[in-house]
Amino acid sequence: PVERHAPLPPEEVDAAVALVTSLSPAAGMELLEQLAESSEPLSRTDACVLAVLLEDEDRMAALLVRLRMATADTVWPHLVAARQAATPESEDNVVALLGIASWLSGRGAAQTSCLEQLARRNPGHEIGRILDTIHRNGIPPRRWDE
Repeated sequence: PVERHAPLPPEEVDAAVALVTSLSPAAGMELLEQLAESSEPLSRTDACVLAVLLEDEDRMAALLVRLRMATADTVWPHLVAARQAATPESEDNVVALLGIASWLSGRGAAQTSCLEQLARRNPGHEIGRILDTIHRNGIPPRRWDE
């Protein structure tokens, strides 16, 4: 599931982009938290909004900081949904965060797939470089929470 990509129709993507650009920074962070940590599955529209939110480096970093072993299982399916609905501008950030969430939740094959995707798409991605170091050095997820 971390490789599937089925973008929404252009008018739905445009609506998601318009929604995100209309938000204040605080409202954007709040919506990011709601979507990423929802207890319910995301609709495809909400998944696209999550992906567009993650285009912003500050919001991407905010979600990265919130990821823990305890939250990874909750966030992982939402990042999978965002991956599937991602815009070209959001794909790298979504895949990078999905790789970290995969590692933290014990999904080694998904983590490796995300790492390989980033190596092809954007080898210099900051989170991708972190993920590569984690993978190369066999760092256990519990170290992230320390």
